[in-house]
Amino acid sequence: MAVKQLILIPIYWGDWWMPIRGNAYNWADVNGPMAKVVTGRYADGLIEYGYGRGTVSKTYLLHVDPPAGGLGDVLLRRTLRSAIDAGHVAGPDEFDLAEQQPCYALILAPDPERDSVVTAQFEFDYDYGDGRDPWVGRASWVRGDVTAAGTVRRLARELAAVCTEGHGEVADRCRDGQPVFVDRVSVPQYWSVAHNACWPPPDVAPVERRSQHAIDRETQRLLDAQFEQQFSGAWPVEGRAGLHRREDDPA
Repeated sequence: MAVKQLILIPIYWGDWWMPIRGNAYNWADVNGPMAKVVTGRYADGLIEYGYGRGTVSKTYLLHVDPPAGGLGDVLLRRTLRSAIDAGHVAGPDEFDLAEQQPCYALILAPDPERDSVVTAQFEFDYDYGDGRDPWVGRASWVRGDVTAAGTVRRLARELAAVCTEGHGEVADRCRDGQPVFVDRVSVPQYWSVAHNACWPPPDVAPVERRSQHAIDRETQRLLDAQFEQQFSGAWPVEGRAGLHRREDDPA
């Protein structure tokens, strides 16, 4: 089975994402961890579904807030097409579609009052307008969480869901589990048929290796502490050179 590279194409929708706004986090705080998601172990587990490590493509910050009345598939498709047509993000024909899979994602600002529905997928067909067959694919939209880490988890889950479309509830099957750290990024797991388990496994904590010199210094510190504690009541220490009995100490 051929394995395609995952190409995440994020579009941050609204000025909320601008660093100058001074919000709790901004678009860069999401893009950085997502780069680790698509280039690391999280993507490795998707190989059994035909997708593997890729990259984050050109990112676009759309300086128009989404309408307050809600989102519909027509609006979502039109927003994506406009970003591609204007050259703000790469179109499908700018990738080697035999080896790369574009994954378009619209990312909205956090809104606790609308947090009941926070992610969704939709069909996205891009017509080149020059007689070529249109590109047929799927895209997603994600509402930001109150933290950057929460937004990354939502976006990673939708990425896995888009990649595993047609293979059952791969992304939802592990939804009740706790997120794990993969390449030091907190992510939700998805189901792996090959491993018959939620995947990928968490990072292995590195074994701390200390030099003998550091161990000797720590041992000496503990011995000094024990010495001080043992003799602090009746034997005041004077430069560790001489011990003098207190006058009120019994003979």
